[in-house]
Amino acid sequence: MFRVGILIFGLLVCSGSGQGVGRFITDTIRAMTGAKENLYERQQHSSMVPRAAKLGNWQPGLPVPPNPNKKQKYNIGITISIRPNETSVWTNGAKQNAFFMYQSYTQNQHNVVLINLHSGTVNDATADWNLNGMPIIDFDTAIKRDLNVIIESGMQISPRELEFFQKRGIRVASFRTGNDYYMIAEETVFQRPTSTMFLTLKYDALWTLPSYDQIAQWQSLMFRSPVEFVPYVWSPFFHDPIASVSERAKYTPRLSAKSIVIMEPNLWINKNFVMPLAMVEGLYRTHPQLVREVLVLNAEQFPNNNYPAFDMFTNALDIVRDNRTQFLSRFRTPWFMGKYGDIVLSHQLHNSLNFLYFDALYAHYPLVHNSPYLKDCGYYYEGNNVTMAVEQLYLAVTTHDSNMHEYNRKADACLARFSVTHPDNVAGYERLVENLLSRPPRV
Repeated sequence: MFRVGILIFGLLVCSGSGQGVGRFITDTIRAMTGAKENLYERQQHSSMVPRAAKLGNWQPGLPVPPNPNKKQKYNIGITISIRPNETSVWTNGAKQNAFFMYQSYTQNQHNVVLINLHSGTVNDATADWNLNGMPIIDFDTAIKRDLNVIIESGMQISPRELEFFQKRGIRVASFRTGNDYYMIAEETVFQRPTSTMFLTLKYDALWTLPSYDQIAQWQSLMFRSPVEFVPYVWSPFFHDPIASVSERAKYTPRLSAKSIVIMEPNLWINKNFVMPLAMVEGLYRTHPQLVREVLVLNAEQFPNNNYPAFDMFTNALDIVRDNRTQFLSRFRTPWFMGKYGDIVLSHQLHNSLNFLYFDALYAHYPLVHNSPYLKDCGYYYEGNNVTMAVEQLYLAVTTHDSNMHEYNRKADACLARFSVTHPDNVAGYERLVENLLSRPPRV
């Protein structure tokens, strides 16, 4: 049987900071919080030297090209990044994404391994990584394999490494899991710390999410590479172990006044708390008895750092002035919702696929959102329509507990479309690999 290897490079990035709901919540939850990490931590060029230096000592033969007329069983490597003193796998979705791809690729009986690009070991990972029995190898082992495809996602390979692989006939794709346009635009306009986004160019293909179709042509031009869309998949692989130790593994009604949770990362303009907090304000002004509290996660830094714009915005809100709002740290979604939350309220700009939605729907929590991919489940409002959002939030608060059976049925049907085992998703990942292997080499 001809063997093809695929290497998928993935950056496991991060965020999170916060303040507990009073001293009690701070003390009881801090242990459940992923430590603060730098946003889109890149492996800088200088730190690539040890990896790149080893490439010159490796001289195996060129891989055998695939036979397009024969069904192949690929050897696939999906990279993860386990650092020394690693923090929670819940610090960002990119970490989890690598494992969901692993699950999809194994549906077709491919030989899949997880390749750790960082200097940590399995023993450095926290328990919520759920690594027991996972086939994990290091980079030194990976470069000695006869690979045909390398897929980079977030953590960049260096230009030298890209050239090395392409000269050996290996196809290289970059899997872009974030909104590159918003990130580079904000870094440029607001002089934020720069990333190395355009350090490496001319991949054989760029893979991106269907929710980024509006920037695909820009990505293709900037990276000098053709763009293809990747199936968006999710599984409860990380959710279930955390939910099992929470007070509620699934949503169950509590009080008539609800605790509304806003979980946006607050790192970029496309996902932050400003719009959803205003939506809660709209409900609170007309029905204050329905809002027990608002818990804004990933937001501890704002009230603690004397941000004039934050003070001006929040001081205009009754929900803040009446002490119904808390700005908290980053927490694992199923644990926090099980203990403190009743409703998830979300808002996004051109970033309409997020694992947060699926964690909420899977546990049957009311999800108020504006993702066009999920119009048939949750409580959907369009775009920035605040009036519609307030109406949907009102329905979630007042009718959900009496309509749980129908809501749960729709939520389960919606989740099935994005399952790692759904035939369309499995076939979609298969086509991406086959398309990549069918392309002529760029060098």
